[in-house]
Amino acid sequence: MLKDKYIHVGLYNYYGRKPFLEGFKKIVREKGEGAALDYFLRINPQIKDKIHGLFWFRDQIFHPHETQHTLQEICGWLEATGFDLLSTSINQFKPYNSLEDLFVLEKSFEDLSYQRNFVEKKFYPGFTTILARKVS
Repeated sequence: MLKDKYIHVGLYNYYGRKPFLEGFKKIVREKGEGAALDYFLRINPQIKDKIHGLFWFRDQIFHPHETQHTLQEICGWLEATGFDLLSTSINQFKPYNSLEDLFVLEKSFEDLSYQRNFVEKKFYPGFTTILARKVS
């Protein structure tokens, strides 16, 4: 019988998502939704169908109830429910020495998101996943 309980969660990361949304909303304000959609499709060359791209673009940019979260916030939830963080995409699922180190690393995602989306022109949505365990 399994004693350990696991949870794997993926959420938008506050630091990684903020530049993405701000950048696209700036394009919409300055050049219109069509220009923002064209840019979105350019940084997502795997999208071959423009209708699919339009729906994905609107979901990514104009979602009516999107939330973003920090790892520190997620760790608070885990602690409150008796879970321990095992690994996270923040450090590419490598072992870690301290949560504080992960919290500091996570803040660098703001620059990374801007760099990827608007300098390198490669889609970077600002998404984080975690794996946690609760021992019964």
